[in-house]
Amino acid sequence: MPAKLPTDKALEDMQRLAQEHGGELVPGQQYRGSQGKLQFRCITHDLTFEQMPQNLRVGKWGCSECAREARRAGTQRSLGITDPTQALERLQQVVRQHNGEIAPGEVYINAHTKVAVTCLIHGTTFAQTPDRLARGLWGCPQCRRDPVAALAKVEEAARQHGGALVPGQEWRGSKTKLWFRCGQHGTEFEQEPRNVLSHWGCPDCRSETGVLAAGRRSRKTEKDTTEGEIE
Repeated sequence: MPAKLPTDKALEDMQRLAQEHGGELVPGQQYRGSQGKLQFRCITHDLTFEQMPQNLRVGKWGCSECAREARRAGTQRSLGITDPTQALERLQQVVRQHNGEIAPGEVYINAHTKVAVTCLIHGTTFAQTPDRLARGLWGCPQCRRDPVAALAKVEEAARQHGGALVPGQEWRGSKTKLWFRCGQHGTEFEQEPRNVLSHWGCPDCRSETGVLAAGRRSRKTEKDTTEGEIE
């Protein structure tokens, strides 16, 4: 267990770490241990907040505005946006994958400000954040209540990954896992439908790219077990 820092030294340590995040420790406080919250101020956003010293030591900064900007930047990266003026055009491409379109006259403000979207299947217009659209989520209320349309959308998403939805399944909601088949490896695996558009859950595909999917069930098809046998 690391030795405890003297109170003055601990406060100096907090000030130094806060400065690395562009902030400062609010003066006049007493150090009450690694879990005793202290007040910090983000100089960039002029925002004061409380945070435990132990979290600051592992690189966490509690400014909510800094966190919001980081999420916004992450969404822009997932959309492939390097220039904010490209955002609406890229977002339109994402929406078309759901058989929808951005309503005319909409302006992209940021990843968490909703835009009006129209579902071309049902003609429904609804508001959704670019952040959720970029993660493959689709907010059309009619699609959620229409199992045939929902399965058709999931099948199309699977085809974009070179795979297929295993036939004979029923739609039970976007969070209830369905079985999919990878066209490259023949592996069948379970995945939540809401995630299929944004990423493909085949464990063999993911292991080839160095990404392991924990807790996801998979099974080999007859194609996998017979491949490579000598007749």
